Amino acid sequence: MDARKARIAAQAERAATKAFDLLNQKLDSESDKITVNQLVPIAGVAVDKLLALRGDPNLRIAFDQPHQHMHAHITDMSWQEILAG
Repeated sequence: MDARKARIAAQAERAATKAFDLLNQKLDSESDKITVNQLVPIAGVAVDKLLALRGDPNLRIAFDQPHQHMHAHITDMSWQEILAG
């Protein structure tokens, strides 16, 4: 079991390394074609991986924000009824 896990981990590491190499090549060569909507998740994943691999293992970045908005589109109630509670 341990040998199989080690083999899969090595394969995942190789795939991730190749993917990051290709991503960096694309960012270097075609940066004018990459949209902000594409860059945001790329940057976010890269930062998460950097922190996971090099950062403090106890570090946790938290964005604890309550989920507060109304789903008026999924009810037959009027705005007045929704706001009245």
